[in-house]
Amino acid sequence: MSTRATYQFINDGHPTTIYIHHDGYPEGAASYLWNLLHAKNERGCLATQFLRANDNAEITESHEIHGDTEYRYTVQEDGQLKAEKIIRNWKDESHTTETFFVGHFAEFVNKYGAEQCGGFEPLMKVKTNRYTEHFRWMTPTQLLAELENKVKERESYVARFPQHTGNIDSMTQQIEFLMEQVKKHVPA
Repeated sequence: MSTRATYQFINDGHPTTIYIHHDGYPEGAASYLWNLLHAKNERGCLATQFLRANDNAEITESHEIHGDTEYRYTVQEDGQLKAEKIIRNWKDESHTTETFFVGHFAEFVNKYGAEQCGGFEPLMKVKTNRYTEHFRWMTPTQLLAELENKVKERESYVARFPQHTGNIDSMTQQIEFLMEQVKKHVPA
């Protein structure tokens, strides 16, 4: 369906706007944001990751440049999303903007993405380090995969450097912390 939308990502106060010609309604936008959260290449800012994750995305000048968009999505650096529907009056060429969602874009995906996103699992806000306040939005499958990777990394490190007990202890503590997160977030 040709529901046009723009996706603006603010990075260090600078907006990068991306246009997608199709599926800009909330469920479609949720699938594009789902792709962002599941991008294999996590390098760069959110706009860069969004472009890599969605083949039909293209950079554009601004939200306003396309006169026929029906939705606008603005994502701040911290992931906060403002979703707006554009209501057009074609007779006098005026329009109004209705905000229908404000919150983290992962929460938007959870709200609108269940039917659109292949392999959908609810996203959870997971603390990823015992010593900092760093969080990531992950699915249960992603959290389990991260734990599995950390275990494999530790096993490989132990095989190569058994004498580096301080590093091994640190890796073990990270695994134990991730196991606590699995118990907290992943249904048994």
